[in-house]
Amino acid sequence: EFRRVLFRSILDGTPFESSAFLLEDYADRPGWRGRANYSEVQLREILTGALTSQGQLAMHDGGDGTGEMLLLVMGELAPPERWRQVRVRIEHSEGLIGDRLARAAEFGVVIDQQPIHLPVVVDPSRGPSLLDVVDSRIEYGCKAAEDRGKALIGKAPRKVESL
Repeated sequence: EFRRVLFRSILDGTPFESSAFLLEDYADRPGWRGRANYSEVQLREILTGALTSQGQLAMHDGGDGTGEMLLLVMGELAPPERWRQVRVRIEHSEGLIGDRLARAAEFGVVIDQQPIHLPVVVDPSRGPSLLDVVDSRIEYGCKAAEDRGKALIGKAPRKVESL
């Protein structure tokens, strides 16, 4: 099914410039967690609009702080079965690992992840990097997509020889 994009928003910055919004301080900048481009109230307005629109909402998410806020607000606004109809698209999604990835899958979030962006979170103190979860994410995503008859967006992963 073809759906036009209703709205594309950039929720936060990028890990490259230490502006992606994180749940904890950046390791090299104590007291700094990056920044969200939208408040929780503004994000709630955007997501409420997505629930009533025929278009698809696409959002760029660079940090785990914005990913967590997004999933919390989605859960407050509607049940997972409603969100699966909306099919919110998250681009990059570096912060969607661990239980956030499972929660995103429950909401039917479509992850648009280009492999070139995967090795940006390489801080062992923050837990597994995205390189550690790429294979499981792809396997889990393909299985979930197969179960729901949906297509995944993105390119096939390439082997990373070195960083």
